[in-house]
Amino acid sequence: MKIALVHMRHAASGGTERFLNELARYLAERGEDVSIICRSHVAPSHPAIRFVRLRPFSIGKAQRMWRFACAVERHIKAADYDLVYGLGKTWTHDMLRIGGGTVHHHLASKPSRQRRRKDKIAARIEGKSYGPRRLLSCGLELPSK
Repeated sequence: MKIALVHMRHAASGGTERFLNELARYLAERGEDVSIICRSHVAPSHPAIRFVRLRPFSIGKAQRMWRFACAVERHIKAADYDLVYGLGKTWTHDMLRIGGGTVHHHLASKPSRQRRRKDKIAARIEGKSYGPRRLLSCGLELPSK
């Protein structure tokens, strides 16, 4: 299978980053065609892993997050992956790993005056990622009220 793993930052440390490295290595060792779509990366955990580096011009963390997600969407539409596995703040995926809770949950614990632009952008991406329309597009039915 041709598999894309999507996370903005590929690094040797960090919880999601370590999970990404282990998953990529596991899949590559089993002969899968693995690409990591990211903004930045370190050495791969297996020699067969390829990187697709997307670095759209941006100023600030909020814009960087949004433009990376948009670039991922464009890349995925043009590529021919069998499976796209998202690990971060993007909305173009077949499967999504939600680590550390949702942005919505995190923001619910903060007063609205403390929300930064980055928080609002992250919440917007999250809404596109697994909102009602996304579930419907995956063939899932919403529960009746």
